[in-house]
Amino acid sequence: MDEEKKEDEWLKSSLKNLPDLRDERSKEEILARLKADERLQVKPVKKRPSFKWLPLAAAIAVVFFMILLIPMIEKGEHKADEASMSTHREMYIATEEAELRDDAAGKFTNDWSHVFLQKTENERLLPIDMQFGEQIIPVTFILSTSGVEDRPALFEQYREKIDAHVLGFDGFLEDLTEFKAAPYFKVALPNGQFYLLPQESDEMDVEGALLAMANPTDESVESVIPSFVQYDVEVSEEAAIIRFLQPLDLNELDQEEATLLIEGFMLTAEQFNLQVQFENIAQLDFEQYDLTEPLPKPIGANPIYYLYD
Repeated sequence: MDEEKKEDEWLKSSLKNLPDLRDERSKEEILARLKADERLQVKPVKKRPSFKWLPLAAAIAVVFFMILLIPMIEKGEHKADEASMSTHREMYIATEEAELRDDAAGKFTNDWSHVFLQKTENERLLPIDMQFGEQIIPVTFILSTSGVEDRPALFEQYREKIDAHVLGFDGFLEDLTEFKAAPYFKVALPNGQFYLLPQESDEMDVEGALLAMANPTDESVESVIPSFVQYDVEVSEEAAIIRFLQPLDLNELDQEEATLLIEGFMLTAEQFNLQVQFENIAQLDFEQYDLTEPLPKPIGANPIYYLYD
């Protein structure tokens, strides 16, 4: 403890003997000295670069892109316009051609029937053999006129008015073909019209011709008899009787098929100056035909009505 007291007393004595230190400088001098000290200088903080120029650059890039893109768009639109105009032009031409064909074809009309049975006082018949490929198709033009009955005179009067191509044929023959008695078949033209025509084969009687209708030997024609229909034939003095082995329901066929079947038999029997009668058929009548009686003999095949004189 004594030693500690001695040290304390020495320390106090030393502090008392220290010189009295005073800063005689003025405040201005001290401030100037502080400002000059580099250690106390505040260094400026580096600012990050400004990006305010980016929207302007983006706008310039967009404008430049549009300058390049607009001609391409206009070029594409121009091509699209040209294609559209070309399509409209083709459609207009096709429509005009169709209207011209319709106007020409409008002079003629086909009934649903493929036989002509009876003419009126003011009707004249002009039979013409039309040509389609290798086929010769008998057609009967029904003319609403009076006076002239002579076929050559009628032909000369109307030959310039009858356009075979409008009707779907390749042309017509001026001289009528002398057909032998033969079975009738159907042929389809590209315009969708069906016609009945005799297809010559070996000499045959009416029974043979009617039975042969089920089996065409030429691939360019078709039978008017559906494959499921079977029949036999009996011939009397006035009529050829078609007896179906199974009851035939005409409702199983569409109107065109049923008409072709009935009238194909009628035209074939007429080649032998006979009527045709059906047995074992479900209907009592069909369209204009009374199926309980012998059907009338046609006086013309494939009638086409000429509407304008």
